[in-house]
Amino acid sequence: MQPFRYHEGQRAVQHEANSIQCADKLSTWVGPVAAFTAIADLIVLASLAETGIRIGAISGPAPLAIAREAGDEIIVELPRRLLDLLPAGRRCGGIVINPG
Repeated sequence: MQPFRYHEGQRAVQHEANSIQCADKLSTWVGPVAAFTAIADLIVLASLAETGIRIGAISGPAPLAIAREAGDEIIVELPRRLLDLLPAGRRCGGIVINPG
């Protein structure tokens, strides 16, 4: 996985907080996606569209999506109602959250 590239403002905040070393370690960390997805009651996705960034979010009782490991890959099955909020055929990034 390619490391996340922080922008200048993020780097300034990390420098002020003396957290650059920690941020660099986290720049390639994804976490246990399948386990997080199983308990998530909020999913937020973002994708580039012709007019800017499109964001889709859903919340409700977990599980909102299903994730399973397949060798080195993780396959996440998302609800159609979430995918319909994003531009078709575009790559997206997201986060699964359980605020509790």
